[in-house]
Amino acid sequence: MELAQAAPSPNTGAGPLTRDFIGKGENVVLVVGNQGLGKTMISKNLVHQAVLAGHSALFITASDLLLDLNSQDTARALEGRLRAYTRPHLLAIEIGYLAYDAHAADLLYQIVSRRYEQRPVVVTTNRLQGLAHRPSQRVVCRRPGRPAHAPRRDHSD
Repeated sequence: MELAQAAPSPNTGAGPLTRDFIGKGENVVLVVGNQGLGKTMISKNLVHQAVLAGHSALFITASDLLLDLNSQDTARALEGRLRAYTRPHLLAIEIGYLAYDAHAADLLYQIVSRRYEQRPVVVTTNRLQGLAHRPSQRVVCRRPGRPAHAPRRDHSD
């Protein structure tokens, strides 16, 4: 199993296991691995620990989340549901092994981008669209609202 996350800062210690990342809005914990390695258990335990620490938290499968978002009849209703998924202090999404279409990917992106650098997201999956097979490739994140040609901030350090 691979656990990809931003390295803990010298002031915070062990990173996500200390729950400090919740209050600071640090993003994103991404757990990738084969079935049966405990990704869901780790995610659910992080949610449970967040609740015990007094934070609001939600664990949801991507299928249930997308079913909820796709069932909205109007743009206003969809906007309300997207806002609802930005409210919890911690949101854990289990993508699993399923592949989703471009519309589903756009909806998931909307949730992650709205939470970016404000509230953490834990994402678990069995697949990473080929990146897991190319460990030498660096993954970078572009800040929402920044033009595509602007310098990117590398979150691998």
